[in-house]
Amino acid sequence: MHVFGRFDWQASRNDVVRLSLSSNGSGFQVPNLLVQEEEGQRERQELRDDYEALHWTHVFNSTTVGDLALFRRSSTAKLLDPDLTGSPFFIEQHRNQRTEGLHASLSKDWARHAVKVGVEGSRLPLSERFTLAVTDPEDVDPDSPVLAYTLDQPFLFNAKHTGTRASWYVQDHVRITQHFSADVGLRLTTTTC
Repeated sequence: MHVFGRFDWQASRNDVVRLSLSSNGSGFQVPNLLVQEEEGQRERQELRDDYEALHWTHVFNSTTVGDLALFRRSSTAKLLDPDLTGSPFFIEQHRNQRTEGLHASLSKDWARHAVKVGVEGSRLPLSERFTLAVTDPEDVDPDSPVLAYTLDQPFLFNAKHTGTRASWYVQDHVRITQHFSADVGLRLTTTTC
């Protein structure tokens, strides 16, 4: 499934506002071994992705343009077994990763140069939950430490973390002759995890 929409608004002679929205998703069964199929295993996986962006472009004059964008993207992956049919293990997983940010830039043309400067910043929240339990102990190595986890007392993992990323950049497209040009730039990025 894929849904996409884009809406453009000419707010004034010098301003354009765009809203972009999209959503994607798929669901499918997890492949089974023949013995798992015969035992009725019915695990499935769901993938979801959505994106929203609000973008504003302002034309200052014939050689100077500014851009500002706010955006959010979210991706989710789930492994589901609601009827506890997994064999020899019951496994469920839920992972969500988002990117939320801002991008601003200013572009200026003059003489032989096309210069662009900008900044970007984003938050990167990540969360994951994972559950594991043995459903058929006979099919598991008797020395395996995973045997300690049962449906009554499963292994549970649940963690969240947020990182950040910030950058600034400057770039220049230099027209050296009519048939020769060069692109140069500098970008500095800092990331926290």
